[in-house]
Amino acid sequence: MNLLDALMWLWCLIGTHASELSFFVTLFATFYIPKKIMNNQIYADLISEYRSAAIGQAVLSVTYFYTHDCNSDITKIEEKYTERYKKEVDSLLDNQKKEENRCENKIENSLHFQRRLLSQYYYQLASLRYQGCGLTRLAKRKVRKDFTAREAKLLSLLSYMNKVAEKTFIEYDIGDIHYITENKQNILLEKLYDEAQQW
Repeated sequence: MNLLDALMWLWCLIGTHASELSFFVTLFATFYIPKKIMNNQIYADLISEYRSAAIGQAVLSVTYFYTHDCNSDITKIEEKYTERYKKEVDSLLDNQKKEENRCENKIENSLHFQRRLLSQYYYQLASLRYQGCGLTRLAKRKVRKDFTAREAKLLSLLSYMNKVAEKTFIEYDIGDIHYITENKQNILLEKLYDEAQQW
């Protein structure tokens, strides 16, 4: 079969399946392109948020806790985090009715709040990276371009702190709602941490 015959055969094949082909092209254009644009916009917003003072303060707070309170020792995280939680959050909740406005400001500056802020940030990043259709996910090269290997250390630290936070969080009974033992946020953060080690 020469080139002309092959082209004619391909042209006939496309002609007989034009409606199916146009359906898939339309489906691709209506699903993939808007989803990809939306994910890129969310990612641009995340990068902008990463440069904010709130995230910077949270990074400094979590890093300072690990280097100073824990003396850069992973095994001390549970004990020291629990101490800080009781000091910063539990005591504020006891006095909350008396000092409503000052209490809110103190909770925002607490280690527990700073850890939550960073964990949510990286969870959103991990969700863009790993959830949804493979074609619409955030590309690895894009994440690698904007983040460094230092984020891997921070993700590891957050993972340890999140596990401790689950134990120290205020317990209350709400009936027969089943408690989920596996935290989806931690699973995605650990997955992002594994990938970040290769950055």
